[in-house]
Amino acid sequence: MRTIFCSVILSTLTTTAALAWSHEGHEVVGDVALKHLNQTASNAVMAIILNTSKVAEVTNILGAATWSDDIRPNGVFHSTTAAQDFTTRFPDHTAWHFDDYPLEGVTYSPNGPFSKPNDAVHQINHCIDVLEGKTNDLNSKEALAWLVHLVGDLHQPMHAACGFYTFGRRKKITLHKTLSDPHTEFSDAGGNGLELTGASTTTFHHFWDQDMVEANSSSETTLATMIEAQMTTLTFTPNSGPIRDWAANWLNDSLKVADTIYLDASHNKGTKGTDKHDPLQPTVTVHVAIDPGYKGNHKTDALNQLTKAAHNLADMLNGIQWQ
Repeated sequence: MRTIFCSVILSTLTTTAALAWSHEGHEVVGDVALKHLNQTASNAVMAIILNTSKVAEVTNILGAATWSDDIRPNGVFHSTTAAQDFTTRFPDHTAWHFDDYPLEGVTYSPNGPFSKPNDAVHQINHCIDVLEGKTNDLNSKEALAWLVHLVGDLHQPMHAACGFYTFGRRKKITLHKTLSDPHTEFSDAGGNGLELTGASTTTFHHFWDQDMVEANSSSETTLATMIEAQMTTLTFTPNSGPIRDWAANWLNDSLKVADTIYLDASHNKGTKGTDKHDPLQPTVTVHVAIDPGYKGNHKTDALNQLTKAAHNLADMLNGIQWQ
């Protein structure tokens, strides 16, 4: 069922000069998903958003879609009462946004060597538990905001996958797509360690956050229209079975996409480091060039991932047993 929302819930999408998956892209995913909710889900979402006693700075779905980024230490809401309270309760929340699986050979397992109790898949299911009344360590608006955001994150290939490298002679590195233990090789932290030369953004991860979305459109309104059109032509894997299995399935799909689009920094000189979220995880930082034709070759991949995110978010919100 296609639902029309009152203006309190929906904010008009506007043209923006710098469109990023990390902000405006998340807004578009949330906005498009809302248009595909059934009546039960739309009523539940409306009731949560309109509850101003919880997370007062979130007043519409666009704010909900970006709140979990906006409460980071450099975020616009990091000093609000709600953000400070949340960070006190969950000081590890900056690690909730990703999974960092290798590019090949491993499918998601909740207790596998590449999984963590606070990874994106676990936290999506955590949010479902809250919204279905099975736990209350988050309030309902926190859970909705995180769910909307993390579903978007899980479809951004750099949040699902990670490059793992070994060092050879003269500090030159080699990408390994299959491995059994993340701590035996050097992680590029989902492309954050791949520092681009000759590009407008600083890392391969940020390149996918911003440049790959902007390659499709620098207008949120236009991008939303493109996603709606793509929904009518893209073939989606049905979301069936227990709802708490869906996020793992989406991660595995994103890993397949990541394997086809990931930048291989092999044969460049790397610098060793340590992951800020996991002191046992060695990391690599490397300067690497990106092909000028990369955006044109892969912009449809980015549009498809945004479209799948909006579709799957709507399915998940429609599938929740709301309390």
